[in-house]
Amino acid sequence: MKKYLFSLSCFILFSVNITWGQCWELVYNSYEDPFNLTVIRDIHFINDSVGWACGETIISGNLIEGVYMKTEDRGESWESFQSPGSFPNNIFFTNEQDGIISANSTGNTYYTQNGGEDWRQSQFELSTSGSRTIGGIFFINENIGWASIWSLSIQKTTNGGQSWQQQFLHPGFEAREVYFVDENNGWAIGYSGTGRLYHTADGGENWELQLSMFRDYFDVFFLTPQLGWVAAEDNSVCRSIDGGNTWACFPVMTDEAIGIQSIYFSNDSIGWIADGGHKGVFITTDGGQEWRQQYIPGVDESGLLLFGEELLMLSDTLGYFCARAGKIYRYRGRPAPCGPALLPVQDSTLYPLLRWHPAEGCFDGYYLQLGTAPGGADILPRTDVGWDTAYQVAQALPASTQLFATIVPYNHVYGAAEGCNSTAFTTIDCPPAPAVIDTGFCEGGAFHFMHTVFEEPGAYAFPLTDALGCDSTITLQLAAWPVYNLTVDTALQAGTPYQGVVYAQDTSFTQHYTSAQGCDSTVQVNLHILVDAAQGPPKPASALRFFPNPATGVLHLEARGFPAGPARLSIRNSTGQLMRQESLYLPEGEARRRVDLEGWPAGVYFVAVQAGGRMGVGRVVKLQ
Repeated sequence: MKKYLFSLSCFILFSVNITWGQCWELVYNSYEDPFNLTVIRDIHFINDSVGWACGETIISGNLIEGVYMKTEDRGESWESFQSPGSFPNNIFFTNEQDGIISANSTGNTYYTQNGGEDWRQSQFELSTSGSRTIGGIFFINENIGWASIWSLSIQKTTNGGQSWQQQFLHPGFEAREVYFVDENNGWAIGYSGTGRLYHTADGGENWELQLSMFRDYFDVFFLTPQLGWVAAEDNSVCRSIDGGNTWACFPVMTDEAIGIQSIYFSNDSIGWIADGGHKGVFITTDGGQEWRQQYIPGVDESGLLLFGEELLMLSDTLGYFCARAGKIYRYRGRPAPCGPALLPVQDSTLYPLLRWHPAEGCFDGYYLQLGTAPGGADILPRTDVGWDTAYQVAQALPASTQLFATIVPYNHVYGAAEGCNSTAFTTIDCPPAPAVIDTGFCEGGAFHFMHTVFEEPGAYAFPLTDALGCDSTITLQLAAWPVYNLTVDTALQAGTPYQGVVYAQDTSFTQHYTSAQGCDSTVQVNLHILVDAAQGPPKPASALRFFPNPATGVLHLEARGFPAGPARLSIRNSTGQLMRQESLYLPEGEARRRVDLEGWPAGVYFVAVQAGGRMGVGRVVKLQ
């Protein structure tokens, strides 16, 4: 009965994801808000049905009175009574008539011999002056019991708590708990600068220090004179198999520190611990070496921190857990039943979110498995998903396939439910959806795609998984686009501007441009200025001449040396695409033709004239 004086300032609002197995159920709830509730400090049962709890009632933030409560129907209903003293931290009945309750407002205990009809104050050997706290009370039968008192001593009674005799005086020792397995063997645990455990083998006449370490200890429990456990403040439980002479400590693995307030074992394998914060109850099935969270109680919508207090297990199928937040929970252990079925799969992908309704009965989590036959697990082996009622598939399921999902509730004591039915669903169809990307790169360069560098043209295939999880293929059709380095000879009448500039004499210069495919090219321009208009352009070295070249909107074509008669004019772009084609009639000698290039893409074009078995070809650069 781990007892600390409690004030309302200790209440902390904490948001909790309220989800749990139903081995534990709420049977008493006095909580209205942090300022109106019955603070539950201790709980004790004498059999499966009859039990008591104690605490104090707080209304509008004020302590009204100490209370204790009784149930005769396994906690289904509770009757409340006024306590003989305030701050009752401990209650212990040995039968329905004989019981004792503490009152830390006076540092005393009260006893009853008629089931609580009358209470009388106990007599202690110690002075009542000064502040003291009753840390724990334990009776081995209706007459013999012990009480631990902070900063003072261990006290023993042989008359049911009517009077107490000092056994162990140790000023400064905060004896938080005392526990006996028979009339001789007992342990007291507490704190005196370091965590300490004392043992007696003669009913408390003599005590010896068995354990002294830097960590504090909050509870002690022995199943036999040899086998016992202590709960430490550093998220660990220590076990002894030699009466407390040596100990092995095991961590309670959680994502944050917990304060273990109470520990109880029903046999040498199965045991429970209660957290003093909001983590609820943990269970072990291997004697305390490994612990798993069994219950996360929620406190209404406010998220009030639970402040777990005392845990009492009557067997491995029945127990109780109380909390300062006005709650009492009951454990009813039994095999987990089958129940939840997979809800209709809504996701039209191969990575669906699988969901199901919460199970009923006593369970501590779910196993999920997927197979191509009922009860099968060839697609997803049996997987522990904890208390979650949803599972996100991480790897693509096979397409257009009927699968069977089996959801199996389990609990830590009895294992998994047996014979659970499977639910069938069919994954989406994935029709072939190949894609072709037709593109290229400039000669001498490279193309980057799918973390790969390509330096040669060709067709390349890549596997693809789309957003639905379907497999497909991308074909990369890659071409190598030419890069041009051209020389252009042209002539202009003196005074005629070339690209906005008037040149007085023959000039040569280099121009850089980007082709229609985006490749960088160069043009060497040799410009001849005609001083006398009558002299005309110089004799061309080739059969075709163009000016201006490069051109912008209008191109003038001059053909010399072709036989008179029908001719054909054709213009193609750098990829060979035919841009223009027409029939001509060439006169004798020299012929000129005006070609409109307005609206044509910038780039290199090849102009060809064919007449009388002769062909002339020239290159023209079109600027923007």
